[in-house]
Amino acid sequence: MKTINEIKAVTMDTICNAKSGHPGMALSSAPILYTLFNRFLNATPTKSKWINRDRFVMSAGHGSALLYA
Repeated sequence: MKTINEIKAVTMDTICNAKSGHPGMALSSAPILYTLFNRFLNATPTKSKWINRDRFVMSAGHGSALLYA
């Protein structure tokens, strides 16, 4: 729960500093994205050329701050 709250805080800071955006999707989707990346996706950022890694694409622009967090 602490990590999810930190993700939400970073997301809010990003949106506030940009003076643009809507926090609704980013805040409500933080637990879902945390669970997805923590338990199900097979991704290692240090091995970006690894052929068998999972990729995540989110098309909602309002939630992009969440991906950066």
